[in-house]
Amino acid sequence: MRLTDPWLGQDLRDSLTGRPGRTALTVFAVGIGILSLAILMAILGGLREQTARIIDRFGADVLMIHDVGDDRNADLDGAFVRQLEGLMPGAVVCGVRSQPGHDARGFGRLRIISAGPGLGRIRGWIPREGRLLDAADRREGQYHCVINESLAGRAGVQPGQMIPLASSLLQVVGIIGDDEAASMTGSADGAENMVWVADTVVLSGDRSSPRPDRFHAVLVRHPPGWTPPAAASRIRSAFPDTRITITTPDSLVARTRTLRNTVRIVYGSVAMLCLLLGGTTLMSLMTANVQERVPEIGLRMAIGARVRDIRNLFLLEGAVLTLAAGLAGILGALLIVAIAGNRLDVPLRIDAATLIIPLTAAALLGLVFAWFPARTAAAITPADSLRVDG
Repeated sequence: MRLTDPWLGQDLRDSLTGRPGRTALTVFAVGIGILSLAILMAILGGLREQTARIIDRFGADVLMIHDVGDDRNADLDGAFVRQLEGLMPGAVVCGVRSQPGHDARGFGRLRIISAGPGLGRIRGWIPREGRLLDAADRREGQYHCVINESLAGRAGVQPGQMIPLASSLLQVVGIIGDDEAASMTGSADGAENMVWVADTVVLSGDRSSPRPDRFHAVLVRHPPGWTPPAAASRIRSAFPDTRITITTPDSLVARTRTLRNTVRIVYGSVAMLCLLLGGTTLMSLMTANVQERVPEIGLRMAIGARVRDIRNLFLLEGAVLTLAAGLAGILGALLIVAIAGNRLDVPLRIDAATLIIPLTAAALLGLVFAWFPARTAAAITPADSLRVDG
């Protein structure tokens, strides 16, 4: 008898269901390893997506300069901005003041951003309605503003209408998306709304407004051909006595990248250990399986089964077991992400790689760790089965 296709399904079914305890133990052991690998892939995918989102929100070619001196904002003024523009021709430089607004009208938390028209260019904002602030707004000190969608909805205003703020009336000239405003407020869900006015506008009744020639920060979009580290180095060299700190995209995501590397090493080692233990369990149980099936294997060889038929049967059995374990592990990972994904501090992301890589690892695990039992089974002869029976 040869193990041709008509017999293959029945042979596999008999092998897997004949010893349900061992089959279940093998699936459980390997499934834990695949579950660990799938969770690892989900964590790495989430951290990778978080890194890309942070860089996209901040700007891949943007730097933020903060004053760290004892006299806050003493060095960040209009003269400093003009010096930066002369230092890097082609760069877009914009001084920014940021302060909380007043919620006397039920508009929710407000963040007032005072900055010139360069802010829109640096952030790459595209208005959903109306326009952004321009040079005329800044030059003439117009009481114009740009707000985010959530604030526009709460206030019920459109471009051209007025909105009260800090005992002043501002004309809304444009509306941007909440995700765009989040680059200045840090709140993508609209929990903190944004009002952007020109830095030459002083809101009446707002005693917290700083001097108009002082900034909390300076944003710089470096010219084409530069890199953020090179631009930061150039600025530090040009202002050695200025007490500033420079935030670049790399420094902003350094913590996330460090966490990702730590997870890759620590949790990756745990996942590999779980896979190794699962594979070892598979090999041990299949080896015991082979020892118990010596008479059956010898009989198959006696009636015409070839060495490769026996070997392939056990290899396929190992692959089927680990693929079943892989599916169970992936389903477990999906369940964990669905239940606890939003409650964890570490972001989780399920994508194609999270599914394909664990399944591929499961199939390879079955083939590798089933090789020794399969080779042992293929070496059994009819005479071996007679000795066992005797």
